[in-house]
Amino acid sequence: MIYSIYIYIVGINIMSVSWKKNNRDRWLEIVRDSGKRRRIYWKKLAFESLGNRCSSPTCAVIGGMTDVRCLQIDHVKGGGREQRKKFCNKLTWYKFVYEQVKIGSKDYQLLCANCNWIKRVEKKEDGS
Repeated sequence: MIYSIYIYIVGINIMSVSWKKNNRDRWLEIVRDSGKRRRIYWKKLAFESLGNRCSSPTCAVIGGMTDVRCLQIDHVKGGGREQRKKFCNKLTWYKFVYEQVKIGSKDYQLLCANCNWIKRVEKKEDGS
């Protein structure tokens, strides 16, 4: 048995082949927007599970940076670049981090961009 998911926009079944063919630009826009919304959703969950603020005790912002535009997920022990390469996109990466933190992993922390770069230089995590 084949199960189909139908999405309707103003009464038009956008899953139909003919609609997709005749409205290719609109279809691609819908697909991109859907992926972006899912990525933002999982990023938000991952950040919330990590405390939504910079966890560095030496952060220049008192209490830790809370602006999500500046926050980055950091591997406590380094080696994040190699691990991220195993994921095909950011959505699966954020979902993985969220699930790891949810089960109790202490391998990840949230740092602002400044603290992350300072840690990277001090611990020689720059690949050299």
